[in-house]
Amino acid sequence: MGGLAASILLVATQALAQDDTRPWDKEIHRTWGLGAAFGGGAGAITVRSSTGSPGSGVLPMVYLPTLEAAFFISPVADVRVSVPIANNAISSIAVLGFAWTTDVFVDFYMSQKGIARLFLGPGLGFSVVASALGAGGGALRVPCELGLELLTTGQHFGFQILARPWVEFGGVSGSGQSASAVAGGAVGMLAFVGYFTNQ
Repeated sequence: MGGLAASILLVATQALAQDDTRPWDKEIHRTWGLGAAFGGGAGAITVRSSTGSPGSGVLPMVYLPTLEAAFFISPVADVRVSVPIANNAISSIAVLGFAWTTDVFVDFYMSQKGIARLFLGPGLGFSVVASALGAGGGALRVPCELGLELLTTGQHFGFQILARPWVEFGGVSGSGQSASAVAGGAVGMLAFVGYFTNQ
């Protein structure tokens, strides 16, 4: 009996030691996901041309379905890539050329348990445009996102309510003239994301 008890104790000790070195295996966690988001808000812009003439205005912002891809670097953090596919296509048609915008966020979740999880993420992005008429330019974007995600029990699907404020700095040139701009704004969005998990 003494030998059997010692063997059981040895196996249990080894199992506990293995669990301590692999804490992720104790619970379901998300590894990556794909989804879409849409929403709207408002943005303001101030433009200064090469002739020195300033201009400013406030514009409504509408985000048609975007592509959202999330890659988890821990149970409570992910890298999210957001590409407004529909808006990029419409902008490309409008400028008779090519227009593209992409934002990347590093999201931090306040908890790794429960179906409701708050998150906050700083980001960095860019915009480029090239018109068939000879004009072109780009902008550096500094966005942020914060919101609430509701998950299904198995964490295979998430519904997010979020806000994305941003500022950007850019410029355009063409036909012998150039202009610089500073813009910023915020949009409210709804996102639907499907996830792959470790189980």
